[in-house]
Amino acid sequence: MFDAVKRRDWLVLMMVLLGTLPVGAVSLCDYRSPETSLTELSMLMSYRYFDDGATPAVDVNSGRVEVNFSRLFDSPAFGCSLSGLMKLSLSDYVPSDLLAQGAGAARYYPDGTSPWYAFAGAEGSTSLTAMGLEVRGGIGHGRFTDVTPMAKAILIGEELLALGVLDSKPSEEMLTSIAEAIGRRIEYAELRDLVADIEAAIETPTGADLGAEALLRIEEIVERSGDTRKCGWTVQGGVGYELIDPAGGECNLLIAFSTDAAWSTGPRDQLVMHAGASGPFRLIEENTLNMNAQYELDVSEDVEISVSCALRRNDPREGPVTSDWSLSAGMTYDLGGADLAVQVSLNREAADPRSTVELSLSASVDLL
Repeated sequence: MFDAVKRRDWLVLMMVLLGTLPVGAVSLCDYRSPETSLTELSMLMSYRYFDDGATPAVDVNSGRVEVNFSRLFDSPAFGCSLSGLMKLSLSDYVPSDLLAQGAGAARYYPDGTSPWYAFAGAEGSTSLTAMGLEVRGGIGHGRFTDVTPMAKAILIGEELLALGVLDSKPSEEMLTSIAEAIGRRIEYAELRDLVADIEAAIETPTGADLGAEALLRIEEIVERSGDTRKCGWTVQGGVGYELIDPAGGECNLLIAFSTDAAWSTGPRDQLVMHAGASGPFRLIEENTLNMNAQYELDVSEDVEISVSCALRRNDPREGPVTSDWSLSAGMTYDLGGADLAVQVSLNREAADPRSTVELSLSASVDLL
């Protein structure tokens, strides 16, 4: 099957691993969108049922569900973010492993040009053995921006190079002009009007003549969904209050800190991270830590790789330290007539010192 892999797929993978931009000298995260509004939701499921008639009970009845959700809005004066992650394993319809985390915050920027802000929000986590929920407020620093228009501009430049329409890499000015046009997509009544402006941004400085095939590819890239990219970071700190104590004790006033970050080295990958720590004023003696990260890589139009991890750690003033963690990775590959999917996950609950390993491999082939 691997003989069907295109040479361009491996070339793209090498460029991403080397951390280089496909075309142009512009960095994807240098692009700034005047307003950011992104919503993402993904779900990964697997299930297996096997009942051997020669045995008295069902032999295998298990499944796994992973859900990732994020909502991001950022404008000069206001911003908000919501994120959620759930990893659940079932055995005979009963949860055997669970790790879920959620966080949300509303941000107010008194000076629309400054990254300093005041915030109010909440953060919580749960496993099969404990649950915690707290509200927070304070100050922070940082912003996020939607860099999807620049990602699409870079992909358009790559496609034009592959088609031979351009003789050299697009300049930073050309990529910025294309990205700005894509960023104003809502202002165009018809898609063809947007494509016409992109065509002018390319032909005017280069003298190139875009044919029907090139214009069709530009239209496909502009309309393609599911490949949003964002960049930025925030660091915030303040005070909070426990609504639910993860150790089952009394609810206390807290000191709380958190950070969020998102990077894209190019138009095909995205790394998103969150970490939050909180505890009473004796933070070193008693604290709760939540961390999660997700990485996605589009090796090509046919190959996608995703990795996600999550950690929940509770250090009470009295009693043992408990932690739950989960790590999963998956790859899907479209071979043209055949689909291949591989999923691997490792989980550990605080009540069980052993790790649970799950492997799922599936393939489908069109024979006719």
